[in-house]
Amino acid sequence: MIYYCEDKKTFYLESLNLTYAFCINGHGFLQHLYYGKRVAREDLAYSVYLADRGHGSNIAGASRRESLNVYANECPTYGRSDYRESMIAFDGVRVGDLVYDGHRIYDVKSELENLPSVKGGQTLVVWLRDDLHKVKVGLFYTVFEDLPVILRHAEIINEGDKSFILDRAYSFCVDMPDRNWETVTLPGAHLRERFAERTKLSHGTFLVESKRGVSSGQMNPFMALVRKNTDENQGEAFGFNFVYSGDFVFKAQVEQNEEVRVVGGVNDYDFSWELRPDEKFTAPEIVMVYSDCGLGEMSRAFHDLYRGYLINRRFVKESRPVVINNWEATYMNFDTDKLCQIIDSVKNTGIDTFVLDDGWFGNRNTDLAGLGDWYVNKSKVDLEKVIDYAHSNGLKFGLWFEPEMVNENSNLYKTHPDWIIHADGLTPCTGRSQLVLDLTKKEVRDYIADSVSDILGKYKIDYVKWDMNRTLTDNYSAWLK
Repeated sequence: MIYYCEDKKTFYLESLNLTYAFCINGHGFLQHLYYGKRVAREDLAYSVYLADRGHGSNIAGASRRESLNVYANECPTYGRSDYRESMIAFDGVRVGDLVYDGHRIYDVKSELENLPSVKGGQTLVVWLRDDLHKVKVGLFYTVFEDLPVILRHAEIINEGDKSFILDRAYSFCVDMPDRNWETVTLPGAHLRERFAERTKLSHGTFLVESKRGVSSGQMNPFMALVRKNTDENQGEAFGFNFVYSGDFVFKAQVEQNEEVRVVGGVNDYDFSWELRPDEKFTAPEIVMVYSDCGLGEMSRAFHDLYRGYLINRRFVKESRPVVINNWEATYMNFDTDKLCQIIDSVKNTGIDTFVLDDGWFGNRNTDLAGLGDWYVNKSKVDLEKVIDYAHSNGLKFGLWFEPEMVNENSNLYKTHPDWIIHADGLTPCTGRSQLVLDLTKKEVRDYIADSVSDILGKYKIDYVKWDMNRTLTDNYSAWLK
């Protein structure tokens, strides 16, 4: 439930077993008050201690103790007495005041436009405004009666008559009241994609990120703050997960106040987004989970949330397919008979899906050629016969694609060498002998959609294995100059 106390100008956000509270400060900004185990809707002003720190600065016209570097802030910006990590930054609008400009509570959460998002119920949006620069920011919060979860994201609107550049557009900020935390993160590498790693926070900024163009198996878009004694079954855990598959960053900063500020969202490394007049930038969604019964309860809350509110309801409770894939058996050295023999080999095993992997299209007999030429190599495989044979043996049929990639040795690249991501004057880096198609160009998007749709329309395909075997480099687009 979301409750607003007009007398104290305080918002109480209540999900299962937790309270998240903040108020409209006398200076107009949103002052964070509390996040943790459920508490009564009492006046939480007693929890605020304004330390008198030297070598700092205070809010204009306020006492020396009233510094944004001391206050907890729901949407901090840099340069108005706050020296810590900011949530939002603008090129040419470095210094400004985002102050309260209204709020609204919705019974049902709206989907994020053109972004993946979790379904939800009661949602609060608080609007902040910088009148000097004509910038409006919406902070969105969603609560759940059945889960210890809060969703957050931000929207930034240019209400002026000139464009400006967003340098940073994180999705959330939360200030924690002390520094006695450890982080739990999920780093990895090829063939060991995810393992838990704990790090004690110290002064400075702890950072996990991806700059690969994808969230990546090298660093999962997740971070948790836990107490020293937290294990699977006891102790506090605050988990943060990014509902977005591109570049991301999480930061946990300990400064002289001996408190922790956590921010995160789209990675702002080399980030630059032009926001034209009346345009809106929507930052992707962050899932915040609270547990006072250890990492196990936190993990189960994430799982329950995604099963109940994110995954397509058409599939969430269905049994997952049990797949036989020809890749390890044949790699690209196969023909129709060899594939049918694999189908024969799994009779009466409980396997219900056969997937034909890489090598069925173009001149694709090694990973050096053919990628991007999405038409069946009929001299190599009778695809229709294989599909019919799988179906006649009670198996569903799946097919492999990697449509965002291309080999130099392909008809597509020879016809359209300008369709790849590349920086003018530099030979692009390859990965697994692959280059990446530039999806900012409409013709590229149309080609991928048309060629893949043509295959899916012609053949009775039940399942698609969509692969991505390299991450991004040479990040430049000639079409977005």
